Amino acid sequence: MLHLSSKNMTGNAVAMKMMKNIKIICVFCLLLILCVSCSKENEHKSAGNQEHKTSTKIDAKTEESDVRKHAHEVKSSRGIFSILVHPTEKEAVIGEYHSWLIQIKDSQGRSIENARILISGGMDAHGHGLPNAPKVTKYLGKGKYLIEGMRFNMAGEWNLQFAIQSSLGADRARIDFTLDF
Repeated sequence: MLHLSSKNMTGNAVAMKMMKNIKIICVFCLLLILCVSCSKENEHKSAGNQEHKTSTKIDAKTEESDVRKHAHEVKSSRGIFSILVHPTEKEAVIGEYHSWLIQIKDSQGRSIENARILISGGMDAHGHGLPNAPKVTKYLGKGKYLIEGMRFNMAGEWNLQFAIQSSLGADRARIDFTLDF
């Protein structure tokens, strides 16, 4: 509360009380600015996630040879799963949101249905993760899942990591690749 009374106060005492009140006002203003800033950032992120939601047509327009050129096929670390991962378009464009497909099979080549898949990744050399949070949005059948919200913000060495949970158990897989301009 701001209250100054000059009764029974010397000039120094009044000045000290004013300084204390100014400090309180400054702290309050900084907290207010911080709250508004965080609120606006969350609104922007929320709007950005809605704005950049990918609507992907998966059809025969992307030729098989184009898909294979950008596809990555690996076994999971414990050998439970074999995965094939690739962008739905011919290639991933830096700075743009795009979709990917992941196909999961067991060690016998049978499609894995009803899997839970978490996606992470980043650039090891730069020490940062993905600039967004891609996620599986749809099961397409035959062990294929649609991943939306993928985006890479620069050229360089990237990795994608997949934590997969199914009735066969849990395992992880990682792909490493280079994106050029």
